[in-house]
Amino acid sequence: MKKLLMIIVLGLMWSELVYAGQKIIYLGGSSWKMDDGKDKDFTFFQDGSCEYSYINLWRSTYKDCQWQQEGPKVKIIINKGYYIIDGYISGQNFKGRSLSKSHGTGDIRGYVTFYEKVYKNWISPEEQKRIAEEKKRLEYEKEMQRQAREYEERKRLAEANNNTKSNSNSSGRERAKQVASYKAGGAMKGFLGGLIGLAIGFGLYSIMDRKIKNKLNDKFFLGAAFFIGWIITKFI
Repeated sequence: MKKLLMIIVLGLMWSELVYAGQKIIYLGGSSWKMDDGKDKDFTFFQDGSCEYSYINLWRSTYKDCQWQQEGPKVKIIINKGYYIIDGYISGQNFKGRSLSKSHGTGDIRGYVTFYEKVYKNWISPEEQKRIAEEKKRLEYEKEMQRQAREYEERKRLAEANNNTKSNSNSSGRERAKQVASYKAGGAMKGFLGGLIGLAIGFGLYSIMDRKIKNKLNDKFFLGAAFFIGWIITKFI
């Protein structure tokens, strides 16, 4: 049963693919000759109604007829469903099955004798739905790719900002180290200069005459020698 159902579905899909994009005769305003075991002439009107005639002893015409069309698929309902025709238009020909409450089912064939309009590049509703779904899928993928690109760009900018901040902090630390090193070096250099000045002061003080020594304040003299040494070292 499942295999039979699959065959029917595949058959319907194939028939729609065969007709997709073709020019198909529009029933409204057309006339056809049909043969279901008896020759019948059908005329289809734009409002969805139709009439048909055939010969018994004489030609009889009936108007209890409606038609429906979806691309190549055609359904003709006669006498409020007492007689139904389902079939397909292919080119200028018609082929289908008939169902009569009194005579059962049978084959029916026909051909067009006059028509006014055609479907151009007809696409079945199923194919239209598939195309719409495919378009929606492609748009979704495109949106996902756009969001992925935006995410990568934001990530790249964030990493660049972090690197800039890191480099800035590193540069600041390096400058602070350099300033501290410079100050420490300057202080050490000044201290050494002061010691050298102090040693020179001691030397000068030791060879001074006693009278001069008595007039000088030794602490002041040695302090002045240290300060002079420190000042001279700062400018060297």
